[in-house]
Amino acid sequence: MSCVKLRHRSGYCVGFGSLTAIALTGLSLAGFALVDRACAAETGTADAAPLADEISPPKFLATWGQEGTGDGQFKAPIGIAINALDEVFVTDAKNSCVQRFTRDGKFLDKVATGSFPGGIAIDRGGLIYVAVMMDHKISVFRHKSDATGAADGVPAFELVREWGKKGTGDGEFDQPGGLAFGPDGTLFVCDQVNHRMQRFTPEGKFLTKWGEYGDAPGSFGAPEPTTHRVGGPCMAAVDREGNIHTTEPTAGRIQRFTLDGQYLGSWGSNQVRGGAFGGGKNLQGPIAILFDRDNCAWISATNHRVQLFTAAGHYLTGLGTTSTAGNDPGQFRTPHIMAFDSQGVLYVVDTQNYRVQSFAFEDVAKR
Repeated sequence: MSCVKLRHRSGYCVGFGSLTAIALTGLSLAGFALVDRACAAETGTADAAPLADEISPPKFLATWGQEGTGDGQFKAPIGIAINALDEVFVTDAKNSCVQRFTRDGKFLDKVATGSFPGGIAIDRGGLIYVAVMMDHKISVFRHKSDATGAADGVPAFELVREWGKKGTGDGEFDQPGGLAFGPDGTLFVCDQVNHRMQRFTPEGKFLTKWGEYGDAPGSFGAPEPTTHRVGGPCMAAVDREGNIHTTEPTAGRIQRFTLDGQYLGSWGSNQVRGGAFGGGKNLQGPIAILFDRDNCAWISATNHRVQLFTAAGHYLTGLGTTSTAGNDPGQFRTPHIMAFDSQGVLYVVDTQNYRVQSFAFEDVAKR
């Protein structure tokens, strides 16, 4: 049986047993071109996995940040979001603030948020939504200046609204984590210790929720104790087909739902190998998830890697070295949230190295 090789427009190649196998992976063909129907070796299976050793990861571009409490420094950077001006906003949990940078890492300004900001998302109008984890609330800010910084004596950030308090009721939270906007502009919040997802209007009106503690499909948190946030859901992202995906570190699981919370499937493993999430020293599993323009999923994990998968969970390539933390360019120490700018550059919050790293593809303009 002949094999099929596709080349992605960013430069990486993927091999499959057949065109039928491509369909079974759930991989979008957008951005791919047929290169060769003959692989180096025949697989003999209809659903052969991608040949990860033929895939080129993005190249290291730059890094910025260092440990500290001053402007442009970090104590525990967690979240990152990029607006239409390609300004980069980074949450710092232990410095209790959001800092704003240019895309090349020049510090611009910052705003205090309350205790332990983590998840962050920017809506279509440029409003900045922050999950303030230990204050159990969502805060929404407007930045009032242009890319050059605020005018003298004028605060750069304005608090627009906030909602939430600690609790288990609708619109209440227990250590909210990741944030994600749906295509209709509604906001999804990972309510970590309540082990559920909540959905709101941009104004903070509660719409719906789903999930409970457990390991069954549609549940979250097990086998961690119910009071531990690392059971999840920790972070979330909406794919190009309008489905939402959540991460559960301890279970090593990615779950996929409709925007109304209907369970669609799951995948993932905490084994110690490429394409899995195990190997962390104190904690196992996936942390954050991000979808690119071709509906492939970038996932950071406690094994000090950022890996690329199809939406169905087939491994494509990765950055970093499994189970090995490092501080060289392209190495990580517990990477967290990721984001793309308008040029297709990938930014990764390298949490325990107190920095942000960026990566460029061979043909950045086409990402």
